[in-house]
Amino acid sequence: MIRVNPKFLAAGAAMLMAGFVMVAYLGHVLPAWQTGMSEDEVAELLVDERQNSDMVVLASMIIGVGFLFVLISFGTARGEGRSKARDLKKPQPPTS
Repeated sequence: MIRVNPKFLAAGAAMLMAGFVMVAYLGHVLPAWQTGMSEDEVAELLVDERQNSDMVVLASMIIGVGFLFVLISFGTARGEGRSKARDLKKPQPPTS
């Protein structure tokens, strides 16, 4: 059976879902060009497009961090047989 750390898995899954929802929403609400726009409207549209693309990059980073959390959750789970603190034996001085 695969052991996972449920806290990291839940955090990673939540970040993945939030990131995918943000990307889907931002892809749906793209600013649109219209015919007969003034220069001020064009400048505002370009700023809105840049802001939208920056938000997509941020959402993609959230997806990446969430994916890393999911991967980390598989490596941080403690086994049943492991002790939390390992007992280290001190080396014996050589006897002559």
